[in-house]
Amino acid sequence: MKDLGPLQYFLGLEVQTISACIFLHQHKYTQELIVLAGLQEANSVQTPMEVNVLHHNDEGELLVDPSLYRQLVSSLNYLTITRPDLAFAVQ
Repeated sequence: MKDLGPLQYFLGLEVQTISACIFLHQHKYTQELIVLAGLQEANSVQTPMEVNVLHHNDEGELLVDPSLYRQLVSSLNYLTITRPDLAFAVQ
């Protein structure tokens, strides 16, 4: 075994130790996800969904690359570990 020093980054979680406190955040992971989705120029909103909207299977166009959609949804689910405010919109 080898001592790699204090923990700073593990599985997308950044760890900051200040005094006797430990802070977990995913700033770097979030920024990489924003770039992957191509949303660098987008504006933030309180809730990124319209409420009470009914969606149907036969509406809209099919995705060109459904694997990108699946990757984004999975990444957003993982992001909710440290961002419970995103949990409602993602789920």
